[in-house]
Formats: sequence, structure tokens, C-alpha cells
Amino acid sequence: MLSHLSTCLLIAAMVLSHMSTAKRTCFTSLRLKTISGYEERDIPDFEISSFLGICSKAKKDCPGRLLEHVKNIFGPEVNPMTGNTSLRMCELFGREILPSDDPDVDVSYKVSNCGNEGYMGIGRLCCFKCKAGPYTFFHPIDNCAPTARPAWCL
Repeated sequence: MLSHLSTCLLIAAMVLSHMSTAKRTCFTSLRLKTISGYEERDIPDFEISSFLGICSKAKKDCPGRLLEHVKNIFGPEVNPMTGNTSLRMCELFGREILPSDDPDVDVSYKVSNCGNEGYMGIGRLCCFKCKAGPYTFFHPIDNCAPTARPAWCL
């Protein structure tokens, strides 16, 4: 009897151990939409763990944690995009993005092995691409407000 009970407890412990490590990956990327089309850049993914119902949890948590995930990577100035957040995103896309391009950024997601995907709009992104000698840098345009190129930004 004790041997049978020990075996049942061992099997239960193994099943619970396996269930507690159930994980899904939330694959993420940023998509820049402009009047000339789309550009997509991968960003780090994140994992979702659950004791039970991993797909139902992942389908809720993946989109539910997207904005926080983007803020952790790029900074808190999202929607509207300003400051260092704009700068880091402009560097990621590596191009000049003007208000006349009608630019919007979405973060897209796809949950591994759960059949759930979508996107969330996170704001407008604009920046000048400037050159100083051999160096190239980006100057964000806060809130994509129409503005003239600064004289020092060639």
C-alpha cells in the first residue's frame, strides 16, 4: 500500500513539475507604417508561464503586457512618443521619418503554439537624420509636430 501511494505521489509530483514549467513565447516586433509602406524590426520577445491553461493565459497576457514590454525596452515616453524613446526607435529604423510621411508605429505579437496574434498602435514616430562629419545621428520630432529642420542638422 505504501509503495503504491509513493508511486502515485511521485507521478503527481512529476506532472505538477511539468505543468508548472509550461511556457509560451510572445514574439514581438515593431512595424512602422508610412505613406510609402511598412517596415518591420524585431525586438526582444518575452515569455509567459502558467501552472494551468497556458494558452488562455498567454492569449490574454501577451497583448496585455505589450505596452509595458515596449516601455521596458525603449523608455516610458510612449503614446505620445517623445525624448529618448523616440530617439531609440528612430535609431532602430535607421532612417529619417518626417511628419509628411504620416508615420505610425505598431507593436505586433504572436503567441507560440497558441494561434493568437495581432498588433497594437503605440504612437507616431518622427525624426530628422542628421550628419556631422563622418557621424550620423537622429533628432526626434516630438509628437511629429510639423517643424523646420534645425540649422545644425545637415
